Amino acid sequence: MLGFASAATLLGGCSSGSSSGRDAFSGGPTSVPPADRRSTDELLSRWGNGSASRRPSEARAGDWQPLPDSGFRGDAPPFAGLVRRANWSKGNPVPNLMDRMLPIDKVTIHHDGMSTFTSTSQAAAAARIESIRRAHRGRNWGDIGYHFLIDPSGRVWEGRPLAWQGAHVKDNNEGNIGICMLGNYEEQAVSPAQANALDQFLATTVRSYRISRARVYTHQEFNPTACPGRSLQARMDTIRTSRNSALASL
Repeated sequence: MLGFASAATLLGGCSSGSSSGRDAFSGGPTSVPPADRRSTDELLSRWGNGSASRRPSEARAGDWQPLPDSGFRGDAPPFAGLVRRANWSKGNPVPNLMDRMLPIDKVTIHHDGMSTFTSTSQAAAAARIESIRRAHRGRNWGDIGYHFLIDPSGRVWEGRPLAWQGAHVKDNNEGNIGICMLGNYEEQAVSPAQANALDQFLATTVRSYRISRARVYTHQEFNPTACPGRSLQARMDTIRTSRNSALASL
């Protein structure tokens, strides 16, 4: 179903549905694994996240239509070289399974939490992002949960359109831009190109939406999860504090 990545691998990755009943997956509580082994999808499957009342049959391709204007301008920040969604996605968002984005006031960093990924191939990155989108749609979410993704070569990819609230931090998706680093940073190091792209893109994003630097988070700072992995968490600590980083210099 998911091409190069197995369903089991993807369902162990990092993403989280919304708190509003859309992009939701529900399940019952069971025994709790150690915190360092809890991916977000494991948390969703154990504790649920809102209603699962929407039927998959409602998420047809024909459902894609403009939503009423909320007054929010959902354009991506002006970042040179941004790879647009049309260059990787094989499916459209389903607006009636998503909520309109509220005024943006924070950013959260993730890793995809799948297998390690070090390829610099644009085609390989596109295939990995599409596999994540299909896994999220398979949960009856309206689209891939993240707004942007960054691959090991430093390319920044457009994910879910910013006009719509993401599905990446349980109970904290409102006004929250989700950025996912492709790879598993419990098991691999962040590449220099990827780290630099993240720093530069964060700086552009917080300037564009007037977000306080203090409101740039990692997933584990909201929820009990290993995401974004030890290597990326350490890199984020540096990006937020180093005088040499574009973000910290703002």
